[in-house]
Amino acid sequence: MADNYLERKMEEHRRGPMPAYRRRVTSRGLPPGTVSFPFPVRRIIVFSAGEIPDAVAAGNAVGLRDSLVKALAATGCRVAFTEADIVSRNRLAQTSGACGVAPGDTDIVAARWEGLDSSMTITCNDTTTDINVYPRYGDSRHTCIRIPASGGDTGAAVRAVLWSLVEGNDYLLDNTVNIGC
Repeated sequence: MADNYLERKMEEHRRGPMPAYRRRVTSRGLPPGTVSFPFPVRRIIVFSAGEIPDAVAAGNAVGLRDSLVKALAATGCRVAFTEADIVSRNRLAQTSGACGVAPGDTDIVAARWEGLDSSMTITCNDTTTDINVYPRYGDSRHTCIRIPASGGDTGAAVRAVLWSLVEGNDYLLDNTVNIGC
């Protein structure tokens, strides 16, 4: 028994140490199946506009807004969002690191941040939810991203918003991007 153990240990010693597990990465150092592009750090405000007629659509629009705010904050942008309900405003602000403001207090954020770079509004009707992305604050040119009011792909909508904010994507301006409509 001792001989087998010693022989096995000697063979392991002769072979050298086992190589450590190496994660496969692409030439850019990313895991396969991921895309990376430079994203500008911006000061962005997200408006939730108007009353939402349907309770299910309202829940989806709020979930979309929450996902959008969290994704923008994760990229390093300074994000503010409007919310009338103070409890849900504080909850989202704490979980995302964004700044929650009452709907009438948006100029306070603009003054504190010394201006805004981009804005977006989320509007909802019975059938669709629209995200109007204004890459340059105060400019009327925008990209509309439209998803179904209930059951839309929130992740695809958030990725489309992020892509529309990347420099050089002006071809998206004054167009509507339909996701699942």
